[in-house]
Amino acid sequence: MADTPEELEKKIIKQVEYYFSDSNLPRDKFLLGEMAKNTENYVSVEVIASFTRMKALTTDLSVVKEALKKSTILALSEDGSSVRRTTPLPENVDFTKRKIYARRIPDNTTIEQVEALFSPFGKVTRVQLRKTPEGIFKRSVFVEFSTEQEAEEALKQKITFDGAELTLLSVEAYNQEKKEEIEQKKGKKRKAKTEDSEKKQGEGEQSEPKQRDYTPGTVLKFDGIAPTTLGALKDKFNELGKVQFVTYAPDATSGYVRYQTPEETQKSLSHFTENLSLLGPEKPSITLLSGDEEKSYWEIALKEISERGKNKGKGNRRGPKRGGSGGRGGRGGKKRRTE
Repeated sequence: MADTPEELEKKIIKQVEYYFSDSNLPRDKFLLGEMAKNTENYVSVEVIASFTRMKALTTDLSVVKEALKKSTILALSEDGSSVRRTTPLPENVDFTKRKIYARRIPDNTTIEQVEALFSPFGKVTRVQLRKTPEGIFKRSVFVEFSTEQEAEEALKQKITFDGAELTLLSVEAYNQEKKEEIEQKKGKKRKAKTEDSEKKQGEGEQSEPKQRDYTPGTVLKFDGIAPTTLGALKDKFNELGKVQFVTYAPDATSGYVRYQTPEETQKSLSHFTENLSLLGPEKPSITLLSGDEEKSYWEIALKEISERGKNKGKGNRRGPKRGGSGGRGGRGGKKRRTE
Protein backbone atom coordinates (compact mmCIF):
# COMPACT_ATOMS: atom_id res chain seq x y z
CA MET A 1 0.00 0.00 0.00
CA ALA A 2 1.34 3.41 -0.97
CA ASP A 3 2.09 5.95 1.74
CA THR A 4 -0.39 8.71 2.39
CA PRO A 5 0.95 12.24 1.70
CA GLU A 6 1.37 12.73 5.47
CA GLU A 7 3.31 9.47 5.87
CA LEU A 8 5.53 10.27 2.90
CA GLU A 9 6.19 13.73 4.28
CA LYS A 10 7.32 12.30 7.63
CA LYS A 11 9.63 9.80 5.94
CA ILE A 12 11.25 12.50 3.81
CA ILE A 13 11.86 14.74 6.83
CA LYS A 14 13.25 11.86 8.86
CA GLN A 15 15.63 10.74 6.11
CA VAL A 16 17.01 14.20 5.32
CA GLU A 17 17.35 15.05 9.01
CA TYR A 18 19.38 11.87 9.37
CA TYR A 19 21.73 12.96 6.56
CA PHE A 20 22.42 16.22 8.45
CA SER A 21 22.40 14.68 11.94
CA ASP A 22 25.24 14.75 14.47
CA SER A 23 25.44 10.99 13.97
CA ASN A 24 25.87 10.93 10.19
CA LEU A 25 27.18 14.29 8.98
CA PRO A 26 30.67 14.17 10.60
CA ARG A 27 31.25 10.85 8.79
CA ASP A 28 29.76 11.91 5.45
CA LYS A 29 32.64 13.43 3.49
CA PHE A 30 30.48 13.96 0.43
CA LEU A 31 27.91 16.09 2.24
CA LEU A 32 30.62 18.01 4.07
CA GLY A 33 32.21 18.73 0.70
CA GLU A 34 28.91 19.98 -0.69
CA MET A 35 28.45 22.23 2.36
CA ALA A 36 31.93 23.68 1.88
CA LYS A 37 30.93 24.93 -1.57
CA ASN A 38 28.56 27.43 0.04
CA THR A 39 29.51 30.07 2.58
CA GLU A 40 26.29 29.42 4.50
CA ASN A 41 26.66 25.61 4.35
CA TYR A 42 23.63 25.04 2.14
CA VAL A 43 23.32 21.86 0.06
CA SER A 44 21.21 21.65 -3.06
CA VAL A 45 17.89 19.87 -2.48
CA GLU A 46 18.35 18.33 -5.92
CA VAL A 47 21.57 16.68 -4.71
CA ILE A 48 19.86 15.35 -1.58
CA ALA A 49 16.94 14.05 -3.64
CA SER A 50 19.36 12.10 -5.85
CA PHE A 51 20.41 9.78 -2.99
CA THR A 52 19.24 6.19 -3.31
CA ARG A 53 16.98 6.14 -0.27
CA MET A 54 15.42 9.45 -1.24
CA LYS A 55 14.64 8.25 -4.75
CA ALA A 56 12.97 5.21 -3.18
CA LEU A 57 10.58 7.60 -1.42
CA THR A 58 9.85 10.02 -4.28
CA THR A 59 11.37 11.48 -7.43
CA ASP A 60 9.21 14.60 -7.21
CA LEU A 61 11.51 17.44 -6.15
CA SER A 62 8.62 19.71 -5.21
CA VAL A 63 7.32 17.11 -2.74
CA VAL A 64 10.75 16.99 -1.06
CA LYS A 65 10.93 20.77 -0.78
CA GLU A 66 7.44 21.07 0.67
CA ALA A 67 8.19 18.40 3.26
CA LEU A 68 11.45 20.04 4.36
CA LYS A 69 9.61 23.28 5.14
CA LYS A 70 8.17 21.47 8.17
CA SER A 71 11.50 20.25 9.57
CA THR A 72 12.42 21.71 12.97
CA ILE A 73 16.19 21.21 12.58
CA LEU A 74 16.65 22.05 8.90
CA ALA A 75 16.11 25.28 6.98
CA LEU A 76 15.51 25.93 3.29
CA SER A 77 17.12 28.82 1.44
CA GLU A 78 14.89 31.74 0.44
CA ASP A 79 14.35 30.34 -3.03
CA GLY A 80 13.77 26.82 -1.66
CA SER A 81 16.52 25.28 -3.75
CA SER A 82 18.91 24.38 -0.92
CA VAL A 83 18.81 23.07 2.64
CA ARG A 84 21.08 23.25 5.69
CA ARG A 85 21.22 22.57 9.44
CA THR A 86 19.92 25.26 11.74
CA THR A 87 22.68 24.58 14.30
CA PRO A 88 26.44 24.04 13.88
CA LEU A 89 27.99 20.61 14.32
CA PRO A 90 29.16 19.91 17.88
CA GLU A 91 32.90 19.50 18.36
CA ASN A 92 34.80 16.57 19.89
CA VAL A 93 31.78 14.30 20.28
CA ASP A 94 32.52 10.70 21.32
CA PHE A 95 29.78 8.85 19.44
CA THR A 96 30.74 5.51 20.97
CA LYS A 97 29.25 6.71 24.27
CA ARG A 98 25.96 7.43 22.53
CA LYS A 99 25.79 3.91 21.14
CA ILE A 100 24.77 0.56 22.65
CA TYR A 101 24.95 -3.04 21.46
CA ALA A 102 21.98 -5.43 21.62
CA ARG A 103 21.75 -9.11 20.72
CA ARG A 104 19.08 -11.83 20.58
CA ILE A 105 17.23 -9.76 17.99
CA PRO A 106 14.81 -11.95 15.98
CA ASP A 107 15.46 -12.74 12.33
CA ASN A 108 13.72 -10.56 9.74
CA THR A 109 13.73 -7.59 12.13
CA THR A 110 13.64 -4.20 10.39
CA ILE A 111 15.39 -0.96 11.30
CA GLU A 112 11.98 0.59 11.97
CA GLN A 113 11.14 -2.13 14.51
CA VAL A 114 14.41 -1.56 16.36
CA GLU A 115 13.81 2.20 16.41
CA ALA A 116 10.33 1.66 17.86
CA LEU A 117 11.72 -0.73 20.49
CA PHE A 118 14.32 1.73 21.81
CA SER A 119 12.60 5.07 21.20
CA PRO A 120 10.88 5.10 24.64
CA PHE A 121 14.33 5.66 26.18
CA GLY A 122 15.51 8.49 23.93
CA LYS A 123 15.78 9.76 20.36
CA VAL A 124 17.25 7.01 18.18
CA THR A 125 19.50 8.60 15.55
CA ARG A 126 21.00 5.52 13.93
CA VAL A 127 20.42 1.74 13.81
CA GLN A 128 22.91 -0.71 12.33
CA LEU A 129 21.72 -4.25 11.66
CA ARG A 130 24.88 -6.37 11.97
CA LYS A 131 25.32 -8.83 9.11
CA THR A 132 27.91 -11.30 7.85
CA PRO A 133 29.76 -10.59 4.58
CA GLU A 134 27.21 -12.87 2.92
CA GLY A 135 24.39 -10.63 4.16
CA ILE A 136 23.13 -12.97 6.91
CA PHE A 137 21.70 -11.14 9.91
CA LYS A 138 23.75 -11.78 13.06
CA ARG A 139 20.71 -11.15 15.28
CA SER A 140 22.46 -8.19 16.86
CA VAL A 141 22.37 -4.42 16.36
CA PHE A 142 24.06 -1.16 17.27
CA VAL A 143 21.65 1.56 18.37
CA GLU A 144 22.82 5.18 18.57
CA PHE A 145 21.00 7.84 20.60
CA SER A 146 21.14 11.62 20.44
CA THR A 147 22.87 11.90 23.86
CA GLU A 148 25.08 9.83 26.16
CA GLN A 149 22.45 10.07 28.89
CA GLU A 150 19.83 8.42 26.66
CA ALA A 151 22.22 5.56 25.86
CA GLU A 152 22.96 5.07 29.57
CA GLU A 153 19.24 5.04 30.34
CA ALA A 154 18.60 2.38 27.69
CA LEU A 155 21.34 0.17 29.16
CA LYS A 156 19.50 0.12 32.48
CA GLN A 157 16.38 -1.37 30.93
CA LYS A 158 15.20 -4.97 30.68
CA ILE A 159 13.93 -5.10 27.12
CA THR A 160 12.03 -8.08 25.75
CA PHE A 161 11.59 -8.61 22.04
CA ASP A 162 9.52 -11.45 20.62
CA GLY A 163 9.51 -13.21 24.00
CA ALA A 164 13.28 -13.07 24.58
CA GLU A 165 15.13 -10.67 26.88
CA LEU A 166 17.81 -8.80 24.97
CA THR A 167 21.44 -8.65 26.04
CA LEU A 168 22.51 -4.99 26.21
CA LEU A 169 26.11 -3.78 26.36
CA SER A 170 27.93 -0.49 26.06
CA VAL A 171 30.27 -0.28 23.07
CA GLU A 172 33.22 -0.38 25.45
CA ALA A 173 31.95 -3.59 27.09
CA TYR A 174 31.18 -5.09 23.67
CA ASN A 175 34.70 -4.34 22.38
CA GLN A 176 36.21 -5.91 25.49
CA GLU A 177 34.05 -9.00 25.04
CA LYS A 178 35.16 -9.35 21.40
CA LYS A 179 38.80 -8.86 22.40
CA GLU A 180 38.56 -11.69 24.93
CA GLU A 181 36.89 -13.95 22.36
CA ILE A 182 39.68 -13.28 19.87
CA GLU A 183 42.34 -13.99 22.50
CA GLN A 184 40.63 -17.27 23.38
CA LYS A 185 40.54 -18.32 19.73
CA LYS A 186 44.20 -17.42 19.29
CA GLY A 187 45.06 -19.41 22.40
CA LYS A 188 43.22 -22.47 21.10
CA LYS A 189 44.97 -22.19 17.73
CA ARG A 190 48.39 -21.87 19.38
CA LYS A 191 47.66 -24.88 21.57
CA ALA A 192 46.47 -26.97 18.63
CA LYS A 193 49.51 -25.96 16.57
CA THR A 194 51.89 -26.87 19.40
CA GLU A 195 50.22 -30.23 19.94
CA ASP A 196 50.32 -30.98 16.22
CA SER A 197 53.99 -30.04 16.00
CA GLU A 198 54.87 -32.21 19.00
CA LYS A 199 52.95 -35.11 17.52
CA LYS A 200 54.81 -34.85 14.21
CA GLN A 201 58.17 -34.62 15.96
CA GLY A 202 57.32 -37.68 18.02
CA GLU A 203 56.52 -39.60 14.87
CA GLY A 204 59.70 -38.40 13.20
CA GLU A 205 57.79 -36.45 10.61
CA GLN A 206 58.95 -33.19 9.15
CA SER A 207 56.33 -30.47 9.17
CA GLU A 208 55.37 -29.09 5.80
CA PRO A 209 55.10 -25.32 5.46
CA LYS A 210 51.48 -24.36 6.07
CA GLN A 211 49.79 -22.36 3.38
CA ARG A 212 48.85 -18.91 4.64
CA ASP A 213 45.09 -18.57 5.06
CA TYR A 214 42.99 -15.42 4.68
CA THR A 215 39.94 -13.68 6.09
CA PRO A 216 36.94 -14.02 3.75
CA GLY A 217 34.58 -11.14 3.16
CA THR A 218 37.22 -8.41 3.27
CA VAL A 219 37.66 -7.51 -0.41
CA LEU A 220 35.54 -5.09 -2.44
CA LYS A 221 35.63 -4.68 -6.21
CA PHE A 222 34.81 -1.28 -7.67
CA ASP A 223 34.14 -0.44 -11.30
CA GLY A 224 33.14 2.57 -13.36
CA ILE A 225 34.70 5.07 -10.95
CA ALA A 226 35.98 8.49 -11.92
CA PRO A 227 39.71 8.32 -12.78
CA THR A 228 41.79 9.37 -9.77
CA THR A 229 45.09 8.70 -8.02
CA LEU A 230 46.05 5.80 -5.81
CA GLY A 231 46.56 8.06 -2.80
CA ALA A 232 43.20 9.81 -3.19
CA LEU A 233 41.44 6.48 -3.59
CA LYS A 234 43.08 5.02 -0.51
CA ASP A 235 42.14 8.10 1.54
CA LYS A 236 38.52 7.77 0.42
CA PHE A 237 38.26 4.12 1.51
CA ASN A 238 40.26 4.66 4.72
CA GLU A 239 37.43 6.83 6.00
CA LEU A 240 35.32 3.71 6.54
CA GLY A 241 37.94 1.39 8.09
CA LYS A 242 41.55 0.25 8.07
CA VAL A 243 42.55 -0.44 4.47
CA GLN A 244 45.23 -3.10 4.06
CA PHE A 245 45.60 -3.10 0.28
CA VAL A 246 44.36 -1.18 -2.74
CA THR A 247 44.85 -2.58 -6.22
CA TYR A 248 44.53 0.25 -8.73
CA ALA A 249 46.25 1.65 -11.81
CA PRO A 250 46.39 5.48 -11.96
CA ASP A 251 43.48 6.95 -13.96
CA ALA A 252 41.83 3.52 -14.30
CA THR A 253 38.12 3.01 -13.63
CA SER A 254 38.23 -0.25 -11.66
CA GLY A 255 40.19 -2.04 -8.96
CA TYR A 256 40.04 -3.71 -5.55
CA VAL A 257 40.22 -2.60 -1.92
CA ARG A 258 40.91 -4.92 1.01
CA TYR A 259 39.98 -4.11 4.61
CA GLN A 260 41.26 -5.64 7.83
CA THR A 261 37.90 -7.04 9.01
CA PRO A 262 34.61 -8.15 7.43
CA GLU A 263 32.78 -5.60 9.60
CA GLU A 264 34.79 -2.70 8.15
CA THR A 265 34.28 -4.12 4.66
CA GLN A 266 30.52 -4.34 5.12
CA LYS A 267 30.42 -0.81 6.51
CA SER A 268 32.28 0.50 3.47
CA LEU A 269 30.08 -1.49 1.07
CA SER A 270 26.89 -0.15 2.66
CA HIS A 271 28.17 3.43 2.65
CA PHE A 272 29.29 3.51 -0.98
CA THR A 273 26.30 1.50 -2.23
CA GLU A 274 24.05 4.18 -0.76
CA ASN A 275 26.28 7.01 -2.00
CA LEU A 276 27.54 5.81 -5.38
CA SER A 277 28.09 9.39 -6.48
CA LEU A 278 31.13 9.45 -4.18
CA LEU A 279 32.84 7.05 -6.58
CA GLY A 280 31.94 8.81 -9.81
CA PRO A 281 29.13 10.21 -11.91
CA GLU A 282 28.99 7.48 -14.58
CA LYS A 283 27.01 4.70 -12.86
CA PRO A 284 29.84 3.20 -10.76
CA SER A 285 29.42 -0.10 -8.93
CA ILE A 286 30.93 -1.68 -5.81
CA THR A 287 30.52 -5.33 -4.83
CA LEU A 288 31.81 -7.79 -2.24
CA LEU A 289 34.02 -10.52 -3.66
CA SER A 290 32.82 -14.06 -2.94
CA GLY A 291 33.08 -17.58 -4.28
CA ASP A 292 35.54 -18.31 -7.06
CA GLU A 293 36.21 -14.62 -7.70
CA GLU A 294 37.31 -14.10 -4.10
CA LYS A 295 39.40 -17.29 -4.19
CA SER A 296 41.18 -16.15 -7.37
CA TYR A 297 41.95 -12.77 -5.82
CA TRP A 298 43.49 -14.34 -2.74
CA GLU A 299 45.53 -16.87 -4.71
CA ILE A 300 47.29 -13.99 -6.43
CA ALA A 301 47.54 -11.85 -3.27
CA LEU A 302 48.97 -14.63 -1.09
CA LYS A 303 51.49 -15.56 -3.77
CA GLU A 304 52.71 -11.95 -3.89
CA ILE A 305 52.88 -11.79 -0.09
CA SER A 306 54.88 -15.00 -0.03
CA GLU A 307 57.29 -13.72 -2.70
CA ARG A 308 57.86 -10.50 -0.78
CA GLY A 309 58.65 -12.54 2.31
CA LYS A 310 61.21 -14.64 0.44
CA ASN A 311 62.90 -11.56 -0.99
CA LYS A 312 63.40 -9.91 2.41
CA GLY A 313 67.02 -9.75 3.46
CA LYS A 314 68.44 -10.82 0.10
CA GLY A 315 70.10 -7.47 -0.51
CA ASN A 316 67.77 -6.35 -3.25
CA ARG A 317 68.23 -2.77 -4.33
CA ARG A 318 65.95 -0.54 -2.31
CA GLY A 319 63.54 1.95 -3.77
CA PRO A 320 61.25 1.76 -6.79
CA LYS A 321 62.59 0.94 -10.23
CA ARG A 322 62.69 3.91 -12.54
CA GLY A 323 61.75 3.75 -16.18
CA GLY A 324 60.68 0.64 -18.03
CA SER A 325 57.21 -0.80 -18.43
CA GLY A 326 54.99 0.05 -15.46
CA GLY A 327 57.72 1.93 -13.54
CA ARG A 328 57.72 5.54 -12.51
CA GLY A 329 58.74 6.73 -15.96
CA GLY A 330 57.24 3.94 -18.08
CA ARG A 331 53.92 3.40 -19.81
CA GLY A 332 53.10 -0.13 -18.80
CA GLY A 333 49.98 0.85 -16.89
CA LYS A 334 50.25 -2.09 -14.49
CA LYS A 335 48.02 -1.97 -11.45
CA ARG A 336 49.77 -0.75 -8.35
CA ARG A 337 49.14 -2.09 -4.89
CA THR A 338 49.53 -0.19 -1.69
CA GLU A 339 49.80 -1.33 1.91
